[in-house]
Amino acid sequence: MQQRYIKDQLSTLKRVEKELFNQDFILILFAKNQRELRINRDNAINWGGNSVILEKMDLEKKKLVLYRMNNLNTRI
Repeated sequence: MQQRYIKDQLSTLKRVEKELFNQDFILILFAKNQRELRINRDNAINWGGNSVILEKMDLEKKKLVLYRMNNLNTRI
């Protein structure tokens, strides 16, 4: 009985793992100049606190995001 329950749970977890994917959120900041952009970036980091973790993106990731924004039916 216990083995069957464990097998069912394992099967469910494997199925969820296949269907589950990461959700990334992209914050795009705009500014009139470099100084204002730095201020906006610093404000976003400070206001986010510990609940929002902001990371810099490399060029390849930026290209993928732009591609995704222009082709909404694809996954990155």
